[in-house]
Amino acid sequence: MLNQDTTTNMDKQIKDFWKTMKEEMAAQTREITETVTKNVSESINEKSTALVEENKNLKTEVKILHEKIKQMEEHRRKNNIVFIGVKEVQHNESLVESTIKLLEKKT
Repeated sequence: MLNQDTTTNMDKQIKDFWKTMKEEMAAQTREITETVTKNVSESINEKSTALVEENKNLKTEVKILHEKIKQMEEHRRKNNIVFIGVKEVQHNESLVESTIKLLEKKT
């Protein structure tokens, strides 16, 4: 049989062992958490950088396309003739026929 001092000493050793184990596990948990957090953060930063770059490129493309549309509209209107005092009416007759009729009425 073990005496009281030996039992007390073993209890203390077991408690110290568990305390050390808990401290080591806590340190490992902190280290793992920090590593995972760092990796996730880096991954998010890489993806957001790529998205920011893509967004920038798309904005540039939209700006270019808006400018092209503006130029096309200006070009389309460039050779238009505006008759003041003539109603815009959509009939089946052509513009030439409408103009001839209008001129005949004026003379």
